[in-house]
Amino acid sequence: MDPTLMPDIAAPMPGDPIGWLEKIIVFPDGVSLLRLHPLSDYRRGEEEARILYLCRKFTGIQNDPGGYAFVMKIKVQVPKSEGGKADPLDGPSDRSMAEMQAMMKFRDADLDCTPDLRWTLQQAQPGDGPVPGGYVTVIVMNQMPGSSLEELKFWSLKEEEQNMIREKFSNNLRSVWKCGIVPTDCSMRNIFWDAKAQKCSIIGFERHRAMSPNVSQIDEAAIRGELPQWGLV
Repeated sequence: MDPTLMPDIAAPMPGDPIGWLEKIIVFPDGVSLLRLHPLSDYRRGEEEARILYLCRKFTGIQNDPGGYAFVMKIKVQVPKSEGGKADPLDGPSDRSMAEMQAMMKFRDADLDCTPDLRWTLQQAQPGDGPVPGGYVTVIVMNQMPGSSLEELKFWSLKEEEQNMIREKFSNNLRSVWKCGIVPTDCSMRNIFWDAKAQKCSIIGFERHRAMSPNVSQIDEAAIRGELPQWGLV
């Protein structure tokens, strides 16, 4: 469906930091996703900026408000200085590639405690982008249930719930390690907890190191040793 036939839906969001990018994004398999509202701030690094959006499938008439919601991560090449210039680069960046490779391993292992990679797209920025011809990387994953421990204020939770989170997180981290992935962005913002379902999830795999997926190397002491880095003890 041509977005120009749906001006209200296709119109840029007020204050959208990447308003130059279409709201309805069509992926190689023909699936169309509509960007809804931001889930994060627009974070600008030295050569790359990123922002997260909530999104839903778009069928051509209207966004289905009852449809399943996904998380769309958009990364774009930016010049080193605001308003500066840069030679366009092909994407994805090393961190984006690392994240996608990690999620593909989790998918192969059928993990349900990590994001499921759904769609990816690589394209060039239009002429009004921050680096015309530079890369745009779009990564879409399922939305993990609950909220981050940072938002939930982990240390204000009851001790019983804290212990349950530690136990479930430890089990999940062990599963991630078995996939050969050791996350190094250790933060409570990357641990999600759904109290109602008693489900713990781990996100944020742009930065990780490889680990030989040898189950015998993963003992309780190694897992316990990780908890302080994540702020859980």
